[in-house]
Amino acid sequence: MRIGEALSLQHRDWNTGRSSTATVSVVDRPHPYGIATKSGSRRVHIGSRLDRVYADYVWWLCDQGADALIDDWDTGYIFCNTRREPLYGPLRTEAVYAHLRSVKRRMPQLPASMTPHWFRHTHATALLLAGTPLHVVSRRLGHAASRPRSTRTGTSQRMPSSKRSPTGVNLSQDGRQRPISAEAAGGSSPRAPRRTDRRDPRLPLADMFDPAIAQHIWESLPDECRVDHIDKKNIPEVYRGAI
Repeated sequence: MRIGEALSLQHRDWNTGRSSTATVSVVDRPHPYGIATKSGSRRVHIGSRLDRVYADYVWWLCDQGADALIDDWDTGYIFCNTRREPLYGPLRTEAVYAHLRSVKRRMPQLPASMTPHWFRHTHATALLLAGTPLHVVSRRLGHAASRPRSTRTGTSQRMPSSKRSPTGVNLSQDGRQRPISAEAAGGSSPRAPRRTDRRDPRLPLADMFDPAIAQHIWESLPDECRVDHIDKKNIPEVYRGAI
């Protein structure tokens, strides 16, 4: 999520998993501090661990007396003030950046240029490394286009152009086949190939990605790739072909 989307979450947007995977609804609604969701409304699937963290967090808020101070719990903001006034009111974006600056001062080993947006890029990169289709990651991030703009591993929107097969089908970078027009094919309109993969691309990403996979990927990387932040200056040669 973008920081604006996270700070706009209310308790009614969190759909705890019962007989299905837990989800969080990103809803485009007015915010007291003018924070916008940017990409509109969408639904994001989350794992059971994060769902449990949220449940523990709600109990902690109640132990602090939040349930007695918040008039309407459903419209209360998940990320709220717990130490400053207005107590349990929504957080400002500036407060998150200030907290991160404080953390970086206490932990000088963190990159000085680190921002909250890095977590979003890291999540997208982990999904791509785990083999999640590019269009699924893009939809999860809330991009209007079919491809993520960029990730911290150097994955870019500037992918190689689609290759055209003699059967009149465009083979895109994400491996999906798309029919082209009859004029582009140079003849009559070809029949789209039959889809043999019946997996629903809307499957919860919690079922597609597992922390054990991330650990395995990390341990299998070359030493020069095991860095927290990769950009154009320090990108390993093995990654340059993906740009």
